[in-house]
Amino acid sequence: MASDDKRQVIKRGDNTVGTRYALVHNLNKDNYEVLIRRANYNGQVRGGIEYTWRWVQNDMDLPTAEALFAKRLKGKVK
Repeated sequence: MASDDKRQVIKRGDNTVGTRYALVHNLNKDNYEVLIRRANYNGQVRGGIEYTWRWVQNDMDLPTAEALFAKRLKGKVK
């Protein structure tokens, strides 16, 4: 994800186990993406944990992206 990309968050939510997802509109390409927030170790930041957003899937139309977002928010079977 380049820093010059313009994105607008449409929805953000957590599933039952606390994983955060976001439904995002990419304004440069006029498509939609579903992102997941991941925690990584980084010794250069305070606390040692750095959060980044990564693609679950990108380059989708709105109905497909909303369906994937809803599916991911249902959570995991325990």
